[in-house]
Amino acid sequence: MSSLVEKVIAIGGVTIGALILLGVLFTSINKGKDFTESANDKLTSMSIAVEESDYTRYDGAIVTGSDVVSAIKYFDSTDDVCITVTTSKGTNNFIFTGPDLSTPSDISVANTRDKTSQYYINPGSKFLGECVRDSDGTITNIIFTVQTTP
Repeated sequence: MSSLVEKVIAIGGVTIGALILLGVLFTSINKGKDFTESANDKLTSMSIAVEESDYTRYDGAIVTGSDVVSAIKYFDSTDDVCITVTTSKGTNNFIFTGPDLSTPSDISVANTRDKTSQYYINPGSKFLGECVRDSDGTITNIIFTVQTTP
């Protein structure tokens, strides 16, 4: 009978050991899953920041009129974004007529060099940039507002 008791104790010990091992395994998997989700969220956030860096470099920045004209030229050939420029002569939208991006603007960047044009952007003027997002969080408008004119 002692052999039977030894077998029961051995089977019980193996079962308890297996349950402890499974518990440790499941705990490790859950911690690994949490770590993976956290890392994935951070990578997604970093990826979005890199993708938006062309836009966000103007957000809250003081730039020159030359920088504004360069931004219009750059975004005109690459992205769907409205560039709104406010000068002493008024407010004009370039690339698109508004942040809804539904209608392309017919204002040429060449007009920004003509001093007699209402679209003239003084290269030496200082502008404050601002990025505007839509309800989905996508940047759809970059606003440049004149701060000083030389």
